[in-house]
Amino acid sequence: MKRSIGEWAINRAPERHLYGYAFMHTSDGRFLVLKREGEGWVLPGGPAESGELAVSACMSHALAATGITVTPHGILTVDHPSACTDIGGFREAVFIIFDCGPYDNNPDQYVRLDVDHYRDHRWVTAEDMAEISTGSQQRRLTAALTALRTGTVQYLNNGRPATAAAP
Repeated sequence: MKRSIGEWAINRAPERHLYGYAFMHTSDGRFLVLKREGEGWVLPGGPAESGELAVSACMSHALAATGITVTPHGILTVDHPSACTDIGGFREAVFIIFDCGPYDNNPDQYVRLDVDHYRDHRWVTAEDMAEISTGSQQRRLTAALTALRTGTVQYLNNGRPATAAAP
């Protein structure tokens, strides 16, 4: 029996995981990062459930982690790592960082940290990034700051500017 093009495409589609992150920032250039138990510093956010939009995952994970109901204003970065091993060995993922700021006038007043999963939080600057992140995560954060400054969404592959020729 012949398979339709749709069936063929679905059977050959790679397993891809979608993540939504909240870039919660202040007007003076600081942004919120969380210290995950047993891991490094991360933006609030996490994986989308099956059929869930990245923006919904961003909102629900940010609320659970920080107690803050975020309102995404747009997309800052889309990163499509072609071989992402830092998220449990999955082969493909798409990380979307949403603009969810600004938070001014004592931004710590908003944070109600989920102490079961996170040890600490900080409002950091671009200069702090070398201390809190490395590799593709640091490149994603730099790209998010660039997008915030320029108003242009940054499309990335492994945290670097993507091109049509990128693997």
